[in-house]
Amino acid sequence: MRVKKWMAACVGVFVAIFLNGLFAQEPPQDGQHQFDRVAKFNEVRNRSFDENLKAITTDDGGLGNILILGTMTNTVGWIDYFQPVFADPRMRRMHEHLAGMDDTSRQAALSMMVVAIRQSLEAMKTDDVAAGDFCLAHGARCLLLLLCDYDDPRLEEVIDQWLEVRDFIKLKFPGEITVDENGKRVQSYRPVASIDDVYLYNVYFQKLVRLKGRQDAERQIMEHARLLDVYEPFWFIKPLTWTTDGKTARVFAVVLGSGGAGRELTRNGILGSELLKRLREDVAKMDSE
Repeated sequence: MRVKKWMAACVGVFVAIFLNGLFAQEPPQDGQHQFDRVAKFNEVRNRSFDENLKAITTDDGGLGNILILGTMTNTVGWIDYFQPVFADPRMRRMHEHLAGMDDTSRQAALSMMVVAIRQSLEAMKTDDVAAGDFCLAHGARCLLLLLCDYDDPRLEEVIDQWLEVRDFIKLKFPGEITVDENGKRVQSYRPVASIDDVYLYNVYFQKLVRLKGRQDAERQIMEHARLLDVYEPFWFIKPLTWTTDGKTARVFAVVLGSGGAGRELTRNGILGSELLKRLREDVAKMDSE
């Protein structure tokens, strides 16, 4: 058991270092590798918004698979979907394109993203292969964060649709355990969830931070935990920083699911669901004011 934990920890450390080196916000300056980081970075930077939108739900020449490795970052059974999204240079470039558009062009681009997410969800629901397509799910998560960041009014509708698809897939692939002819226990196929409560919580938390500032946002979610009498009512919050020309462009405050009240979000229980519900309600209320 200790050997397994040690190996998992090594994988986590390796992936974290690799992602940090691969997708730092400035192009790397070192030599060629099996995956040409500099070439891929420059390719993404030189694409149009439409080109990155088309590529972001695919493996994209190995980029998607490398980002998927970034979900394996700890030894406690928690999958971190946010850091790979944060590290995706296609998402960052699309964010920059959106920022530079006039309102009419931006609304058209956001509508294209909504269509892309819905197409991905429909594929997950109707195609058994797509239901377990990590690149498809990762790209849709990237687009969801962009919708939130640009205050698209269809965000809630898209998230509700995604949660319905997630529940449908759980019923379709129950992951039942059977015994084969040799008496061995065999578990049937069940895709990894395309989205989880920790990721959704962080999408909403970014908006809360943007609207209220980090200190007030943290106080608000801590009050939620206190009112619910959540065990260990504190949060592990990690900063992730975008840089441009060596200067800080934006700091993301990310709630971790590996400890404190954030752990409740990983357990598929009532308390985690209630924490997410209260945050969604608070953000919706602020939007309506």
